[in-house]
Amino acid sequence: VASAMTTFNLTKNAAPTISLNWNDKQVTISSTVEGGTIFYTTNGNNPTVSSSVYSGPISFSKPTTFKAIVGKVGYAPSTVTTKSIIKVVTPTIYDNGNVAIAITTATVGASIYYTTDGSTPTRSSSPYSAPLTNMEGKTIKAIAVKANNYDSDVATFGPVSFSCAQPIIRRTGVDKFTLTCSKPQTSRSEERRVGKECRSR
Repeated sequence: VASAMTTFNLTKNAAPTISLNWNDKQVTISSTVEGGTIFYTTNGNNPTVSSSVYSGPISFSKPTTFKAIVGKVGYAPSTVTTKSIIKVVTPTIYDNGNVAIAITTATVGASIYYTTDGSTPTRSSSPYSAPLTNMEGKTIKAIAVKANNYDSDVATFGPVSFSCAQPIIRRTGVDKFTLTCSKPQTSRSEERRVGKECRSR
């Protein structure tokens, strides 16, 4: 009895392309594989030929990770194509130890915008590029943004109050001292009476 043998081509299909239309909040997936079927997921899992079949633009309204493959009978599925729409990580605002305020975000390629008047920052606010000086008493708010992703939450820091990192006390007279502080505009002279035993040293 003759038996039939089915031959499979183990060559992988070409991976699909995922395109983003941020204005319409839609993702489209395309493939160059003739007769291929696109399968996708939006839950972070890698797709299989049992996943949802792509049939047209997919809308989104929150941070989402799209993953897609191309399947075709007789061929191995393509490698996975991934497109993530994220919410940018909220900035960290902190005293950098040099009498200035630094702002950072963990999202690579993100830009930071800030305000110092208590208002909520937007993409039209002051862009952050270097540590901020003369911030004593001000409240700093900042957001981080990245093209085609959701803006971060607002970070708030303040009112700013610097501390003397290395106060220096110098004797300027028998019973007078000068206290120098790293805090901006706080270098000052203070008269202090010292005991007889201290003056004799």
